[in-house]
Amino acid sequence: MESQHSFIVDKQRNKLTFLAPVTFQSRPFKSVLHSKIFIITILDQLLIFLGFVVVLFVVMPPKRKRNVNGETAAAATETNGTRRSTRKTGDSDTVKSSSTGTSRMEIDDSDGEMNEPTKTSTKQPPAKKTKTGGTSKKKKDEQNGTTKGSATVSAPQPATSFNELDPKTYTLPRLQSLFAQYADADDPNVIGTEGLMKLFEDAEISMEGALPFLFAWAVRAENFGTFTKAEWEKLGSMRIDTLAKLKLSLLDLESVMFDQPKREPKVDEYDRHLYRTWAMKPKDAFNNFYHFCFGLAKKSEARVLEMEMATAIWTVVLVPKYKIMQSLLEFIAEHPKYKAVNKDLWTMMLEFCNAMQNTENMNTSEDESWPSMLDEFMEWKKVQPAA
Repeated sequence: MESQHSFIVDKQRNKLTFLAPVTFQSRPFKSVLHSKIFIITILDQLLIFLGFVVVLFVVMPPKRKRNVNGETAAAATETNGTRRSTRKTGDSDTVKSSSTGTSRMEIDDSDGEMNEPTKTSTKQPPAKKTKTGGTSKKKKDEQNGTTKGSATVSAPQPATSFNELDPKTYTLPRLQSLFAQYADADDPNVIGTEGLMKLFEDAEISMEGALPFLFAWAVRAENFGTFTKAEWEKLGSMRIDTLAKLKLSLLDLESVMFDQPKREPKVDEYDRHLYRTWAMKPKDAFNNFYHFCFGLAKKSEARVLEMEMATAIWTVVLVPKYKIMQSLLEFIAEHPKYKAVNKDLWTMMLEFCNAMQNTENMNTSEDESWPSMLDEFMEWKKVQPAA
């Protein structure tokens, strides 16, 4: 029984084994079939979606952009010959319209239709509009003189007034530019004799009197007749950057040194703090100026000043201030033995002029000691006839 049962079991297994391809393999087949159908359905949906996309973005043309006037960009630019107007000459072209009202015909090649002839008005046509709907920017620029990339000259701007005597307008670059205008061609850092003469001529300053020496003293020049850029820029402390201000400052200084009438402007044309300092102590200012002239005029290595140069300076510095100096110069001219002036004689000359300023008596006290030239002058003066 057991073996038969086993046989039956084996037979059942064989049967089952035989039926397995039909019974048990049918279920996977159906699953696979359903899966394929599902995949095909998905692919169909994708193809439909892709077809919709192709129709939307490829087949259908995009909408044309419109400008402000509502015209399409293609129509506005009229590119690729989409819209051409021809003018008939004779029998085939459009008759050119004129101000007298002749007919004008336009042929549109894009739609093949001929427009009706229109009569032009004698009135001036409106201004041509740009793509933005406004008046032609180029014409506006031409009217305003601001056309880019052309030779249109800008409209002249009104010139701003410049007051050369306004202290508020002082600038160091203007002072430096004024120096460069008169600087030597060989050395741009120096104003030489020619440049100084041209400067005084342009400023209408006399070269005959003491003004050139006063100018040198004001900037503390080291050499007579030449001025360095550093010396020139000392004028900036007085806010002087024009020839007009320079002239006024020298005239004010001259009035202090030589007891001339002084002006009192309502508004200072330049910084006059140095002028007021000198005006408070004019005698000290003149003494300083006088002694400065000796070092300015003599050669740097020399200890004495040539008599010719000394008399030239005395003529413009001492003669206007002291009457006795004119007689002393006459004495020097008659006695050519005096060739030079040392520092002691230069100093004593000013003291002598101050001592003789208020007297015509050439007698001096025994306590006073003067250089030999001045003693001889007093003896010479006593025998001279009275003027």
